[in-house]
Amino acid sequence: MTNDYYKTLGVSKDATQEEIKKAFRNLARKYHPDINKEKNSEEKFKEINEAFSVLGDRSKREQYDMFGTTANQQGQTGGGFQGFNSSNFNFEDLGDIFGDLFGFGGRGQKRHEDNSGEDLKVEITIELKDVFFGTEKEVKYHAYTACDKCKGSGAKNKNSIKTCDACNGRGVEVRQIRTPFGIISQQMTCSKCRGKGKYINEKCSECNGHGRIKEEINLKIKIPKGISDGQNIRIRDKGNAGINNGPNGDLYVFVSVSEDDVFERYEDNLLTTVDISYAQAVLGDKIEVKTFDEKLMLKIPAGTQSDTVFRLKHKGLPNVQDNDYVGDLLVKANVVVPKNPNKKQKELIEELGEIEGMKIKQRKGFFERLKETFNWL
Repeated sequence: MTNDYYKTLGVSKDATQEEIKKAFRNLARKYHPDINKEKNSEEKFKEINEAFSVLGDRSKREQYDMFGTTANQQGQTGGGFQGFNSSNFNFEDLGDIFGDLFGFGGRGQKRHEDNSGEDLKVEITIELKDVFFGTEKEVKYHAYTACDKCKGSGAKNKNSIKTCDACNGRGVEVRQIRTPFGIISQQMTCSKCRGKGKYINEKCSECNGHGRIKEEINLKIKIPKGISDGQNIRIRDKGNAGINNGPNGDLYVFVSVSEDDVFERYEDNLLTTVDISYAQAVLGDKIEVKTFDEKLMLKIPAGTQSDTVFRLKHKGLPNVQDNDYVGDLLVKANVVVPKNPNKKQKELIEELGEIEGMKIKQRKGFFERLKETFNWL
């Protein structure tokens, strides 16, 4: 099966949990083997189930986003629809799918997700040296937070919260539904309290019963060593607060790494270019190479050609998944030819040219030619 779970569900990588769930439900309805009789529907359904078992779980999705895999990804679904891996499948969502297909409402437990706060996204830019050392950055963003006046309840006071008499506080009503699969007892969200089990008699004047207000948030974010350009960091519970004390959403911090004047990045390796003179290239030398945290001595062997690349092991960037592993520093030698050599340099170069058999033609002025012709002093 594919490892691109976002592509399998047809959602973007910054999709909210609700968008992921909606995409799963739509695809599951389309490819459910008891409904879709096409040849590949069973295999497609298993792929959808596998993708949702990861992306539908916040902790598994975080690990997948960071590392492209999950700890239990080896346990794939088995063959045959009746024998698929039920440990990865959310039967509560299957109840929702049947409800949508055959016209009855969703499960009562759904109320918890309906009150969940939305996930939020912020973007920050860091320098390449921040990737080397790791850093902390402060981000500012606007988010809904729990109302201080009502402590997130949305009610004027405790006496304003009443137990729903329609469902006796359970938040659900049970109905018998006849379907092509037989009679199903289905829990439906209580229409009076909308699944909460309680209702508010008098709303909080500060938040108008929502239990949350919008504020500016200042938050310090720890940026790990070795993070890549475009990678995101998930901060749990720092998104919007839920309605009426529902669970908070998450904050996704998308990181951009700016270009460096000295180093180019190639995964965990760094590349820098150093200028050396013609004499250093011919005779060899030792030169100093600076990194982000130290100065290194690099031996230039005699006869070094321009664009020769030297490798300094474990002097590059730390790996974001394993900081004990460090990439290499690649140093490219650039042999510099002097544009305007002085008199002494010209003499030495001419001498070298004569040794190499080179015919040096000097352009002489008018009076110099006269001196040589008439033997003038």
